[in-house]
Amino acid sequence: AEEYNLEPAVEVSRAKAAVAAAVEVHETVDPVNVGRQVFEDRPEICERYEARAAEKHLPEEVSVKRGPAGRITRSHKIRTDTGIEITFPSEMTNHPGFLEFTRESDGRMTISIKNVAHIENR
Repeated sequence: AEEYNLEPAVEVSRAKAAVAAAVEVHETVDPVNVGRQVFEDRPEICERYEARAAEKHLPEEVSVKRGPAGRITRSHKIRTDTGIEITFPSEMTNHPGFLEFTRESDGRMTISIKNVAHIENR
């Protein structure tokens, strides 16, 4: 992700969402297909991912139990260098207009949470 100036936290979250969706249907995950879903709108990155997967001899299918996979992939937690922690549903990175990660010109990042009607303390 970093090689292509993508934010790893976003791409990992997208991968988690793809794994969660796959596990809902089957108890196996195809790592190459996960990469295709994550990078579906960036074909050059998808090709690079598939080449790296072949180099690393990733298996065609990985057996995954639904319960633990669902728990692990349901949400994504990030922590900033300033100590702020954010937990969000993994699939939110696939829905534009709710969560936005922007890299500023000085290299810093802005995280925007959008379209929120109310906030509750937990």
